Amino acid sequence: AEQDAGTALLRVGREGGPTGGQISRHLEQSQRNLERSLARLDEAEIGDLVSAMIKADRLWVIGLRAGQPFARYLCWQILQVRGAVQTLPRDGETLSESLAGIGPEDCVIVFALRRTPRRFEALLGLLAKTGARTALIGDLPDLEAMPAHWRLACSTAGAGPLFDHAGVMAVTGLLASSAIERSGASGRARLTAIEAMHDSLDEL
Repeated sequence: AEQDAGTALLRVGREGGPTGGQISRHLEQSQRNLERSLARLDEAEIGDLVSAMIKADRLWVIGLRAGQPFARYLCWQILQVRGAVQTLPRDGETLSESLAGIGPEDCVIVFALRRTPRRFEALLGLLAKTGARTALIGDLPDLEAMPAHWRLACSTAGAGPLFDHAGVMAVTGLLASSAIERSGASGRARLTAIEAMHDSLDEL
């Protein structure tokens, strides 16, 4: 019942009365999306995907339209512990020019968020032919039927005219954190090198 209605604490104001209006409505919807998105995850499946993200020859993260900022965020975080990570599509390139580099020892993460471009199904078909292990993260109604090794369904129902992506961000953050934690000695060595360069360049 709490998953459907939201935690009671979030439905009352500071004085103990019920909250109303736009902020309360969005808060409750984001809470529901978070709970539903994370509750669907399987620990073993997440562990298997994170292992592939770390061990693959190359990691590709694809985000079209609404998926692009999530792809960029995940790529940015994973770059802290491993090299050969690419976000697609890249500026100034066609998607085909980038896809030609994907091989069977690679891992590909695709953000499958509504509304997808017409080429989306063709993209999944091409990825299947590469032999790379593919993960889909998104809210498409037919996600479970799409060709992939992992499918992480997220709830994105909105309290207003836009989809609510709180659940997508939570799943993305979970993958990034898990990858950093499981990256082992090589990940720690890369993090150390990055911090040393930050100091020498006085960037942060």
